[in-house]
Amino acid sequence: MKYRQNMRNQPTLNRRSAIAFGLIFALGACASAPATKDAGAAIVSRGYSVDTMSLSVAEGASVGGLFKQDPGVVNQLVSRVGGELRQKAGNVRGGPKKANVSVSLTRISVASAASRSLIGMDTQLNGDVVVTDAAGNVLARKSNVEFVDKGAKNTSTFNGIPVGALLSTVANAGGASNEQRLERLSTGFTNEVVAWLSR
Repeated sequence: MKYRQNMRNQPTLNRRSAIAFGLIFALGACASAPATKDAGAAIVSRGYSVDTMSLSVAEGASVGGLFKQDPGVVNQLVSRVGGELRQKAGNVRGGPKKANVSVSLTRISVASAASRSLIGMDTQLNGDVVVTDAAGNVLARKSNVEFVDKGAKNTSTFNGIPVGALLSTVANAGGASNEQRLERLSTGFTNEVVAWLSR
């Protein structure tokens, strides 16, 4: 009788073991699976070349921080981004078919020279990109293209003295001018957009 009882419970145990093994295998596969690379617009491989490139700024895109952003600096950045996008659009060539690209800036965070130098505040640009053909059909879209220019944040100490803060201030001050900050942001962001279009 005891032997029969064990036999009756065995399928349940086997079933539980199989489920547990399956879960472990699935979790292991997820952990070991490589991160998938973000797919590009693939317009070049489909025979498209960028014909027009337009830039707009979404309402509320300019984000203030501890130190308020200078509207003049933000306007300079937007102008620079638009110029770089149009200049680099000519590099996206795959064939005679025309593609039109619209970029909408959704987040503009330009740290002031003071906030960049003193607290290493990051600056960043985010935007959405839509690619259409000559008839207006959407060929590809990408939400939240992002470029972040990180400020140096050194937390080193020496005998309890936060020397890292001083080192960070010196490092950040070296790249805190308007021209340097705008160039890094504009070039970094436009390179991200063009790289996605070209993939």
